[in-house]
Amino acid sequence: MDIQAEPSQNAEISPTEMATRRTVTKWLIVSVAVWGLILAVGSFLAWDRAELAAEHEGVSDQIDMSTRILKFVIPLSAVALFVGGWILALKKRNS
Repeated sequence: MDIQAEPSQNAEISPTEMATRRTVTKWLIVSVAVWGLILAVGSFLAWDRAELAAEHEGVSDQIDMSTRILKFVIPLSAVALFVGGWILALKKRNS
């Protein structure tokens, strides 16, 4: 099994292509972070039980705030760990 790169794969990448790749990667990272924030906000605003969802009056008073904060922090921290690891991997590769 040959693991050497093909001669066409060894070609240098032009500076404009490298700049384009970096820009696309940055926007992709920002998109994933925004997606995680939207998930976290949605989890925070979501009702806990279906019977609470049926009652529109006073629903927010019946949901414990610590539970809502945990529902916000857990997905946000998971996405933050992923994005942070991604950024660290890119920095390590570039250095």
